Amino acid sequence: MEEINIKSLYSKNNYMYRAIIELTTLCNFKCIHCFLEQHTNPGLSTQKLKEIIDELRDFGVYELQFTGGEIFMRKDIMEIIRYARELKFKVSLLTNVSLISDEMIHDLESLYVEIISTTLFSTDNEVNDKITQTNNSATVVMDTIKKIATTDIQTEIKTVLMKDNADAVDNIRKFCTDNNILFLATEGLFPSVSGDESIRNLKMTDKQLCRNIRCLDEIRFGALYSKEKLSTDSICCELHYSLFIDSYGDVYPCNLWFKKIGNITEDKIADIWNCDFLKKIRNTTWRDLTECYKCKNNKYCIRCSGIVDNIKGNYLLSDPYACRTSWARSKVNKQST
Repeated sequence: MEEINIKSLYSKNNYMYRAIIELTTLCNFKCIHCFLEQHTNPGLSTQKLKEIIDELRDFGVYELQFTGGEIFMRKDIMEIIRYARELKFKVSLLTNVSLISDEMIHDLESLYVEIISTTLFSTDNEVNDKITQTNNSATVVMDTIKKIATTDIQTEIKTVLMKDNADAVDNIRKFCTDNNILFLATEGLFPSVSGDESIRNLKMTDKQLCRNIRCLDEIRFGALYSKEKLSTDSICCELHYSLFIDSYGDVYPCNLWFKKIGNITEDKIADIWNCDFLKKIRNTTWRDLTECYKCKNNKYCIRCSGIVDNIKGNYLLSDPYACRTSWARSKVNKQST
């Protein structure tokens, strides 16, 4: 059975398919576009994390996605991964891979970790270092992910195009193709946890966006994104099968929607999963997005209600950043017809 059908089955029956767990906010990279506002929390204790993993197992969760910060800053990271795999979770890792040793790669393969996903912003150290604020970062990331890609672990590189790396996508895509690495690329920049949008000042110029948007969409969707929005379409499919748990144990609808709905160390996961706010947003459809639903460019729009709520306090409103990308898609489409 394909994974997308498993997610659909979970959603249909109100089951939780995935938990995204932030293990720490500590990080050895200092990426200029990171939406975390502090990198000082080492995370919950090993024992507390195991208890959380046990509860998620009992609740029927299928996948655990470990993220940070940089998860390999934790000395117990292999113990946590091993524990999750012993309980038969599908395990995905989001990491900058710079701290993963050859021995760890061997152990991760033997544990049958599903996928290791990292980020690369340019194959050129000068450009990549400017974004990560870490010396020799492109070489370190590429060398390590190439090693991992020779194992049975699936590998993935994600790229965010900004003004300073707007010409980087072709070289990264070639690197991924040559090494059998999945590749995703986007123009998306996210406001900080508190809703500060200054990060978005790093965005591509309009000219750069229009030059790149078709290529970015072809990488993600196979073609320039265009989807007619039905009045009954959910505002976000992932809300129906996933939750985010941060490094304090606070729980949110997702890792981009920072409205606290509980704490996993104080509340039962079943109560959080079935809370009134989640029920409300799961039942919200495009018809409820009055401004966006009537927009002439809405078929080109990939808006995030969580981001809108973070910056405006109302998830039904529009996001000018997403509107700009929709405009670029519309413009590029008209030029090609």
